[in-house]
Amino acid sequence: MTHPPPRILVVEDEGIVAWDIQKSLGDLGFEVTGVAGTAEEALKLASESRPDLVLMDIHIRGPEDGIAAAEALRTRFGMAVVYLTAHGDAETIERARRTAPLAYLIKPFKKTELYSSVQIALARHQLELQLRERERLWATTLRSITDAVVTTDAAGNVAFVNPAAEALTGWAQADAAGRSLSEVLQLRDERTSAPLAPLERALRERAACAVEALLLRRDGMVRPVSGSLAPVVDADAVRGSVTVLRDLTEQRHTQARLEQQDRLASLGALAAGVAHEINNPLAFITANLSYVVEELGHLPAEQQGPLSDVLAALSEANDGAKRVARIVADLRQLSLPPEAGEMEANVQQSVEWAVDVSTPQWKHCARVVRDLQPVPPAAIDRTRLGQVLVNLLVNAAHAIEPGHADRNEIRVRTFTDVQGRAVVEVEDTGAGMPEDVRTQLFTPFFTTKARGKGTGLGLSICHGIAQSVGADLEVWSEVGRGSTFRLSIPPAFAPAAPKVKELRAAAPASPRGRVMAIDDETPVLRAIERALGGRHVVRCVASAREALDELAAKAAPEYDVILCDLMMPQMTGSDFYRLLKTARPDLVDRVIFLTGGTFTPSMDQFIQEVTNLRVDKPFDLDHLRRVVAEAVARMPGGG
Repeated sequence: MTHPPPRILVVEDEGIVAWDIQKSLGDLGFEVTGVAGTAEEALKLASESRPDLVLMDIHIRGPEDGIAAAEALRTRFGMAVVYLTAHGDAETIERARRTAPLAYLIKPFKKTELYSSVQIALARHQLELQLRERERLWATTLRSITDAVVTTDAAGNVAFVNPAAEALTGWAQADAAGRSLSEVLQLRDERTSAPLAPLERALRERAACAVEALLLRRDGMVRPVSGSLAPVVDADAVRGSVTVLRDLTEQRHTQARLEQQDRLASLGALAAGVAHEINNPLAFITANLSYVVEELGHLPAEQQGPLSDVLAALSEANDGAKRVARIVADLRQLSLPPEAGEMEANVQQSVEWAVDVSTPQWKHCARVVRDLQPVPPAAIDRTRLGQVLVNLLVNAAHAIEPGHADRNEIRVRTFTDVQGRAVVEVEDTGAGMPEDVRTQLFTPFFTTKARGKGTGLGLSICHGIAQSVGADLEVWSEVGRGSTFRLSIPPAFAPAAPKVKELRAAAPASPRGRVMAIDDETPVLRAIERALGGRHVVRCVASAREALDELAAKAAPEYDVILCDLMMPQMTGSDFYRLLKTARPDLVDRVIFLTGGTFTPSMDQFIQEVTNLRVDKPFDLDHLRRVVAEAVARMPGGG
């Protein structure tokens, strides 16, 4: 491939000399793009032809000499210049040197001198262009990468800071340049907070060293960082160093959120398991207590008199058992994950639940006042709404010193705003917050509590939940006057489909039916038999396998209702249901599930999919009777 000849502009105000130079260049294989006699003409021709090199006479016509013209060409167009002059005095040479010429020819010169000077100048200029391009690419790359990059010179002073490093350290390039690296990168040990000097170690070992530390920014804030620092070694000489750091703040936040979610998931699984184990014995405790109270209540008045204290004790025990049942129900509610598609919550019910759950937090420091005006169903799942409300109530309680519950108040309001949103306000009479604390309140890991007393995640998670459903979470506070948090949630315009059918209305006088009860807990079966035996024929079975064999037999009696526990050994309620669907499909709609809670993914999915009735343990006797009576009444012939 043939390359075009180098293109040269000649600036010479003496015509004969200019012609001679032009002819010599042509003879040497160069292309002359033009001849100028003044600085003005030189700039014009250079702008039009963009030559590869300019041969510049120093003394030319016009107000500006060749040195001024060369400086303008270098500044505007980055053009290389070779000076031609008959004057070699020290002052002229010094002026010319400051414009960085590529060569300096003293007139008169030989053609060979002209050729060698032009070729060397062209080669040097090409190398400078390549070097400049590499430097531009290097600088652009460093400016573009997201990691912080800081370079130093051989003395350890900062030479370059890329934009990521400016953002991380708080030092701008102009301010950091020339300062020591230890001043710009103030690194501290994460455990001891002692200053670190990785540059000294890297220079001593002549090798890169890893960095994981806390960085003290110029504004005093601290950021966790990791990366490396390496010396730049040329042969045996150290020319400087390069430090590359990455901000770990968001990574640490994400890791902490994941750990928090993992702990919550573990707590949820534990809560579900504990709730199930408590609900089974609680079911027959509450059922038997209710049964005894009912039976004693049927005695004539003269016989009840001597038993009044016994009746009172049993009633109190029954109330206590029901209170335990409510606590367990709250525990189960807290453990439930958000369900897909469930984006409607009854705000008043969620407020009541949150107040009850958080009672241990506020009862020693304040009284809770409810001001609950009607609000529309809110577009948020009830579990997440409950989580936000509990956090707000606990936060309010922590803002109040314990010991003066009669003088302090946490007021919970609900109302509908002008945009139709459901609004919940939690107002406390606590210490309040200064402005600098209030503005950082929803920042992850920000906390005013002592180390180890709080993660700083609670309110940031609440804020994230609110944002995820298009809600607003705002706060107002005044030192010494308390704080107010306001949660404004868009309304749910479409009612959510019920997951499980449930009967609550009182049933009419029920016909007598045939009921099978399946549960591995014998006391639960006895309690069911006592509760229903006076109204229906009850068959109690302690094994789902035994019940399935009986129902599949040819001579099996017709049962109107099959009460079946979900969580049983050997065969679960869900397995029983699926096998019954094959063996006796006519009976599957008569199954009513009894459950103390599910804590496996497969059982959770099953209970979501089936449309059969469900009665939660511990069950209220009247409620159980109504559910069974309604089911019997639906049978052909009324049982």
